[in-house]
Amino acid sequence: MSEIEKFKPENIMQTVKDRIKATFVSLIPDEKWNEMVKNEIDDFFKEKEISYHRTYKSNFQQLVREEISAECKKRIVEYLGGKEFAVVWKSNGQLAVSDAVQEILIKNSSKIFAEMFGVMFDNALAQTKTRSY
Repeated sequence: MSEIEKFKPENIMQTVKDRIKATFVSLIPDEKWNEMVKNEIDDFFKEKEISYHRTYKSNFQQLVREEISAECKKRIVEYLGGKEFAVVWKSNGQLAVSDAVQEILIKNSSKIFAEMFGVMFDNALAQTKTRSY
């Protein structure tokens, strides 16, 4: 297993500096160039304030969340695409629930029932109380 290298902003600065400076070779003095690159990297990682006490994610946070989201979606699709979740047909041609889905439903049936009908029963009880007075 490979070890994760500790993040060092100066490595990014050097890479960015080398790539762009190759194009603009002698147009910008080194000290000014270093300052400009550092400012951009600092800005990339900084949360921005929209208005009083409201911030939005830094560019870095957005990139990380997009990568995590894409990876999660990929894994969910792979997981749900497995044979345990495949469509099952009975010998009479009717659609049936797979064993894995049936097991999940049975294991969680009380919670599923409560989530589906809980609010409806709660509302009925509340209406019954108010009509009784």
